[in-house]
Amino acid sequence: MIRTTISALALGAALAAVPAAASTNLLTNGSFEANGGSLAGWNISGTAFAPGNEPIRVITYGANAAYGETVNPSNVSSLSPDAVGTHAAYFVSDNAQGQSIYQTLNLAAGTYLAGFDVYKPQNGDWNPNNATLIATLNGTAFGNIDAASFPVSTWMNVAGQQVFNVAQSGTYQFSFSSGAFPAKDLIVDRAYLIAAVPEPATWAMMLLGFGMVGAAARYRRRSANVTYA
Repeated sequence: MIRTTISALALGAALAAVPAAASTNLLTNGSFEANGGSLAGWNISGTAFAPGNEPIRVITYGANAAYGETVNPSNVSSLSPDAVGTHAAYFVSDNAQGQSIYQTLNLAAGTYLAGFDVYKPQNGDWNPNNATLIATLNGTAFGNIDAASFPVSTWMNVAGQQVFNVAQSGTYQFSFSSGAFPAKDLIVDRAYLIAAVPEPATWAMMLLGFGMVGAAARYRRRSANVTYA
């Protein structure tokens, strides 16, 4: 009985272990590098509102990246399989209400890890009116950025996890809303969606657990065949 209990615990621990990221970004152009810097692969909605509203656009890192301000590439750790490039998406509009970019993918059942890097430029922070950026996967938010409380001139990584029990269509979306002119701005880079797989150590634990279950079963069978005088 003790051996059976230990093996069950080992197997349970293996199955409950935190998964690691696979190496393929399921998003198209998650780092906005396609065609020399573009929104290729992303659908765009809500880009025409009141005066002062600007479309979501791609900027090039360096001097004058954000209205004369220098913006350097992201320097934070990320699960994104994409290398840090030279471009990013700039959410800069005033009077924006749900201005968004999104992609819809066919996803198998399983665990998915989603994330992105985000930055608030100094000149955007000086603007008095707030802005928010919400990242969702199938309508469930995994990132909710309030520009007023976000650090200035600092790259941050935002990440989340979602489990799909059945295969389904999945929409990955950034939705930007801002106050009247002038409102705060945000920059996004290295957006990713990756399927999670067990780490090598997790596989080892699982194999150990299965082996202990088998050993316990054999022990019980042998014990059942013992005859006492």
